[in-house]
Amino acid sequence: MVARSPHLLWLAVSSVAVAAGCGRVGFDQALSDAEATGDGSMMDAAPDAQPADAGPGIDAGPVPDAGPVPDAGPVPDAGPVPDAGPVPDAGPGPDPDAGPGPDAGPDAGCYEAVCATCDRFVAPGGTGSGLNPRSPLGSIQAAIGLPEPLGPTTVCVASRSPSGACSTGTYIESITMAEGVSVVGGYSPADWTVRPGCVTEIWGMGATGVTFGPTITNATRLERFTVVAAIAGGTGVAVAIARGGTLEGNIIQAGGSAVAISVLGAAGLGAAPIIHGNTVTMVSPAVVASATGILVRTAAPEISANSIVAGPAMSSSIGVSLVGAPGTRIVDNVAIEGGSAVGSIGIAITGATTGIVVSGNAEISGGTATGVSAGVDVERCTGSVVTIERNAVITGGPSSGASVGIAAETCAVTVSNNARIVGRTGAGTGTARGVDCFSATCVITDNPDIAGTSASGLSCTGVSLTGALPGTVVRRNGVAGCGPGGNGSYGITVTDMPDEIPVEGNRVLALTSRYGAGILATRTNARIRNNLVVVGSSASGITLDLPRPSGGPTEAVVHSNTVVGLATAAGFNPRNLLGVDFEASVTAPPNGIFRNNVAVCLGTGVTDRAFNELGASGHPRIFENNDLFGCATLYQQETGTSLTTIAAVNGLPGAVGNLSVAPALIAPPTDLHLSAGSPIIDQGTAMGAPTTDFEGDARPARAGFDIGADEVP
Repeated sequence: MVARSPHLLWLAVSSVAVAAGCGRVGFDQALSDAEATGDGSMMDAAPDAQPADAGPGIDAGPVPDAGPVPDAGPVPDAGPVPDAGPVPDAGPGPDPDAGPGPDAGPDAGCYEAVCATCDRFVAPGGTGSGLNPRSPLGSIQAAIGLPEPLGPTTVCVASRSPSGACSTGTYIESITMAEGVSVVGGYSPADWTVRPGCVTEIWGMGATGVTFGPTITNATRLERFTVVAAIAGGTGVAVAIARGGTLEGNIIQAGGSAVAISVLGAAGLGAAPIIHGNTVTMVSPAVVASATGILVRTAAPEISANSIVAGPAMSSSIGVSLVGAPGTRIVDNVAIEGGSAVGSIGIAITGATTGIVVSGNAEISGGTATGVSAGVDVERCTGSVVTIERNAVITGGPSSGASVGIAAETCAVTVSNNARIVGRTGAGTGTARGVDCFSATCVITDNPDIAGTSASGLSCTGVSLTGALPGTVVRRNGVAGCGPGGNGSYGITVTDMPDEIPVEGNRVLALTSRYGAGILATRTNARIRNNLVVVGSSASGITLDLPRPSGGPTEAVVHSNTVVGLATAAGFNPRNLLGVDFEASVTAPPNGIFRNNVAVCLGTGVTDRAFNELGASGHPRIFENNDLFGCATLYQQETGTSLTTIAAVNGLPGAVGNLSVAPALIAPPTDLHLSAGSPIIDQGTAMGAPTTDFEGDARPARAGFDIGADEVP
C-alpha cells in the first residue's frame, strides 16, 4: 500500500481546477472532491491505503511499547515509497492549454483577484486557450467568440510587458462586440493587474475598428483601450454603435477616418448608449473633407465626462454632431471642440430636438477656423426646446472669421446659467457674437458673462436677436460687445421682431472707439426695462431705430433703465444715452414710450446728449419722469435744437415730470444702485412700471416708484 502524498494531492487538484477554468468556485469544488473521494490522476492510491498522517517511515521499526508481536518485524517495504516524489511530467491537467505555461512552475494556478474579475484572457502573441491568465489567447475577437459561462463575461486584455515593465500592446484586428461580453484593457501580462503604462491598442483593419451591433445593450462595455480606425480617405469609423453599449475610459482616435464614434440608431431600437470618460481625438492630417468626433443619428446617448477634439479637415470639423437625436444628454464633459478647418463647430444640433440637454460642460469651443466657427449651433429643428445650461465656457474659439458662442436658427432654445459665452477668443476681423438668435425662440436668462469678444474687434455683439419668435426673452444677463478699443460694439440688438419681446434686468457694457450701442432695437416692439447700461466713447445707450410706427400700446417701451456714459475724449463721435432714430426720408407720427429712466454722463463730453431725436420723425410719443443729468445737451430735437434745461424738455409734446438732478448712484460705473438719499427715490410714475427692479426687489418699496433700474428698499 502506498501513502497519499500531499504534493501529489495539490497537483491533482490544480489539474482539475485548471481544466475546469479559472473561477474560485471550480477550485474549491475540485479540492473538496479530491479530498473526499480521491482523484484518478494520483498514483496507486488504493482504497485501503493507510491514513494520510501515517506517511512513509524510513525507520518504521516495531511500534514502541507494543511488546513482541509474532512475526511482526519491520513492515515489509516500509521504507521510502518508490517514486513517491512529484509525478514526472505531471503537467497542468487533462487540457494542456488550460494550465500554466512551460515556465509556470508546480504552484501555478489562477490568481484569485483576477479570476474574480476576468473570465477570458488575451495577451500579445498568446497561443493558449484564453481560459487562464497563464494561457492567454492572442486575439480579442477569438476570446469574444469563446463559449460563454453562465452570466456576463469579461474579456481581460493585456499589454506587452518586456522585462516586467508595461508598454503598448497592439491588436491589429477589427472587433465586433457580443451581447453580455465586455472587453477591458490595460492589464499587465506579468501579474494581470491594471498598471499605468499598460496600453492596449486596437487598430481596426476595415472601415470600423469596434462595432456594437443592434443586439447590444449598455451592459456590454469596452473599457481602457486606445481604438484607432486605420482606414484612410475619410470613410472610416473608430467605434460604431447601432443600439447600446458602454464606452468608458478609452482613447478613441479617428486615424485617417472621418468619424471617431458613430451612434447610428434605427427607428424602434431605442438606441441610448453610454459614452463616458473617454478621450476622443482626430489625428489624421487635413486630407478629409469633414471630421466629426461623435456623430449621432436617431439615438439618445449619454455623452459625459469626455474630452472631445475633432479635426483637422479641409472643410468642416465638428466635435459632437446630433442629427435627429432627441433625448441626447451632453453633460459634464471636460472639453468639446471642433478642429482646424474652414468651418468648425463644438456641438451641432439639427432635426428632432425634444429633450436634448447640454449641461455642466467645462468648455465647448468651435476650435480654430479660417471661416465661420460656433461653440453650439442649433438649426432647422423640429420638436421642443434644446436646453443649454450651467456650462462653464462656450465660445466660437479663436477663429479668424465670423465667430459665435451659441447660434440658434428656426429652433427653440433655453440658454441659462452659463458662466461665460463669448463669440471669439482673441483678435479677428470677422463679426463676433455671443448669442445669435435668428427666426428662433430664445429664452436667454441668468448668464453673467455674454460677449462678442473680450478683445478689440469689428462689429461685436453680445446678444443678437433677429426675427426672433414669440416666447423669446433676454433677462438678467451680463452682456458686452467688444473689448476696449473695438469698433461697432453692441451689447444687445433686437431687430425685426413685431412681438413684445422682454429685454429686462440685464447689465450691459458697450465700449467702443467709433460706434455702437448698449441696446439697439430696430423695427420692434420690445419691452426694454430694468437694464443697467454703461457705454464708452461714441456709443449710444438705448436707441429705438426705425421703430414700428404703431402709435399705440404695442409700440416699443423703454422703462426704468439706468444708462451711464463714461467720460469721453475729444475727437469721438457724438454720443446719445437715449434716443429715437428715423431715417431722414421717413415721415411718421411720434413713436416710442420712455418712462422712469436715468441718463447720466460722467465727466465732460461737449457732444454728449442725454436724449437725441435722430431723423425727421425721431421723437417719442411719451417722455415722462426721466432723470437727464451731466450731459452737455439734455435733449436734442430732430430739428437740431439743443435743449439744456429741464424746463425746456418738459415743454415738449408728450413730455412731463422729467428731472435733471444728480441721481446719487453709489459708485458709478461699477455700482449703479441708488444711495439711500437719492433725490430720484419715489419720483417715478406708476404708469406701465415693472413690479420688480433689476434684482427682483418689489416695486414700489415706499410711497412711489423710484426712477432707474434700482428700487431702494
